Amino acid sequence: MGKRHPELVGQDLPDARGLPRTGITTVPMSVLEAGADQLRALRAAASKAELTLVELSCATRATRSYQEYAAALAPTPEEAIQYQGLALCGPGKRVRQLTGSLGLLR
Repeated sequence: MGKRHPELVGQDLPDARGLPRTGITTVPMSVLEAGADQLRALRAAASKAELTLVELSCATRATRSYQEYAAALAPTPEEAIQYQGLALCGPGKRVRQLTGSLGLLR
């Protein structure tokens, strides 16, 4: 298991058999709906705003290891990346400025 971040992930919790289950995030997260063009624009804006950004693309889902992902991403020009989601982390005000017009995914 990777490094634990107690400020982001809650304590492990027991299930009905008493077995430990890894805690979930303690940071509120909204899942917002956006189309491909919106994701590309949001990614560019988040980069300029110096937010922590995690990209989920077709390459992310099609590869089985970080090394495979790196090999798939390296020759791909930015305009060919097919974004399927983004995770943004940073000051709440800055994130809301970029995402405030997006609706909740239902």
